[in-house]
Amino acid sequence: PEHMVHAATALTGRLPRVVDANALAEALWALNFLTAGFTNEESLKAALGAGVCSPLLRLLRHPSASVVVPALAVLGNIARAEYDQLQVLLAAGGGPLLVSALSDWLSKSRTGTMDGAAIKDGVKILGQMVITAPEKLPELLTAGAAAVLVGALGNLRSEDTLTDAAWALSKLTARSNASQIKYLVDGGCIAAVLGAADLMEQ
Repeated sequence: PEHMVHAATALTGRLPRVVDANALAEALWALNFLTAGFTNEESLKAALGAGVCSPLLRLLRHPSASVVVPALAVLGNIARAEYDQLQVLLAAGGGPLLVSALSDWLSKSRTGTMDGAAIKDGVKILGQMVITAPEKLPELLTAGAAAVLVGALGNLRSEDTLTDAAWALSKLTARSNASQIKYLVDGGCIAAVLGAADLMEQ
């Protein structure tokens, strides 16, 4: 129901100031369930209209993966929605902010301080952005999307995450022009894909 979405979204706007990670996580999962799937399209539109994107993007920097993962779940609902709805997320800086967060999570994953589930969900959202809004590709490349995906392919050991990173990279390359392809090759994409293939065979 729309009034439930508005209530959940209003709470989400205050969530970055909430200290209790469990309370944050539960509220975010509630918002995810309210906005997931085609049957909840109106609820998703209501959430976007209430300004849900900015607080969700701020929560990507939360220190607890138990908060980051459900925030990503809601962002994933938006990324899989229609073009106009994704544009709301992109207009809030969703592309560069997601890339920046992914870069930070990759660094933390090397020391075992970040859950791989966040990286897996993040690269899927990044790939969906490229599919639905290919005109944003230059912005995503400038933000470091290619480097993030290469990093995911080269530094993770989860087959599921490697698969999602390879999928996102394939969408990025498929929509790149000649100069962008050269940029990707120079950035190590081919070596990263070959390395990921070796890992999956082990």
